[in-house]
Amino acid sequence: MHIQGHGEYTEIDEKEFFEVVKKSKDVVCLFYKDGSPRCNIADHHLKILAKKHVEAKFIRLNVERAPFLTGMNVYLRFPHALLVLLYCCLPATAIILVALA
Repeated sequence: MHIQGHGEYTEIDEKEFFEVVKKSKDVVCLFYKDGSPRCNIADHHLKILAKKHVEAKFIRLNVERAPFLTGMNVYLRFPHALLVLLYCCLPATAIILVALA
């Protein structure tokens, strides 16, 4: 089952973010930074989880190429969606659940 990329773990860019998130009910997004050990660990596990949880879309976004999304607090509003944002490039890994229903 690969509806709308579900079951896969894909890299997106900042321009695609809002469109990709609006198309799926449940989304897990890793905001990563190259060379970060915590990001590498999270990335490894999300690759595995994406194949097991086809009900959610798993995406990753490089923070160094996403100045709008990472340079300010962006209020995300997507009706009928669960959005999980993982920031592993912060001093401590932040997991933000945005439950919108």
